[in-house]
Amino acid sequence: MKHFKNWLICGMMCTALVLGGCGSSEEATDTTSAPESTSEEGATEESGIQSSGQVTPVDIFVEEDLSEIEVVAEDADFDNVEDFITLGDYTKLALSRDPSKATGMPDGIAELAGYEVDLAEGILGATVTMDYAGTVNGEAKDGMSADNADLTLGSGQFIPGFEDQLVGAKAGETVEVDVTFPENYQAEDLAGQDAVFMCTIHRVWRDMWDCVTDISTVKKLPQNIYDMMEKTIMDSVAAQAESYGMTTEEYMQAAGYGDSMDEYIKTEVKWALVNKAVLASEGIDHDSDVYQEMLSLILAQSDYESIDDAIAAGISEENVHTTTEYYTAIKVALQKMGKI
Repeated sequence: MKHFKNWLICGMMCTALVLGGCGSSEEATDTTSAPESTSEEGATEESGIQSSGQVTPVDIFVEEDLSEIEVVAEDADFDNVEDFITLGDYTKLALSRDPSKATGMPDGIAELAGYEVDLAEGILGATVTMDYAGTVNGEAKDGMSADNADLTLGSGQFIPGFEDQLVGAKAGETVEVDVTFPENYQAEDLAGQDAVFMCTIHRVWRDMWDCVTDISTVKKLPQNIYDMMEKTIMDSVAAQAESYGMTTEEYMQAAGYGDSMDEYIKTEVKWALVNKAVLASEGIDHDSDVYQEMLSLILAQSDYESIDDAIAAGISEENVHTTTEYYTAIKVALQKMGKI
């Protein structure tokens, strides 16, 4: 999952859909182009690492297999969300914070950004922050090095085989990654070439809310949220496909999703259930003051005066509420943990 949701744009997608091995979906199209840097030098700070007795992240953050979880013809709401999901004890997460992640965010949202959990080692879904430098036949080439680059393992953002070799990497280590550029790689001087990348790992971490989702367990999935997520995701896939000049089916195959987005949709449904469960556990619903304040803030930041304005612009009421539930749940959780 990826990290701070855009304002009511593309709905509730938690991750950017990317073309595996071709760089990021919208910007990086050259070699193993790095994601944007996590922070400027010195920007990352540890704020409030909690005391002993915390969970051990590497032992718990294993993505739940949702493939066999049934989608039932029942609606999930604040009153019955516990029938659908068991919320993990997020108060035991040991958080650090990268305040640079809040840059440019509005008041009321900036304070919620940048909370992360440091992991003992790289696992699929974790992000490594690293310096890397690559060579082909011992020769450095343009675009094959970066400092403070973020790479989420399993995202397919870098060329095939790169991310797999960083699974198990620990902060402070230097890992040698051996890869072969695809024969059809866009940079002709690199196509089909063997390369060696020296990766110096600074941090291994996962977004706080991804961790909250990881430690929660799904019992069943509600049809109403599944249908909403399916439409949101498929609309986004269609838009991505069009931007690449592909059909939806061609894009799904190229991005590694096969013939169905069911697994991805279920992952997003789980995320939405976690948001509801956190709020329900604190007795908060859509009528609560803290929720209404967040709703007003999100609408204002999106230049809407009301939910009706958002609907008129083509955004569903369900997406408005799912966005608001996400930010409100983070705020409530951080307040409970004494972080804000």
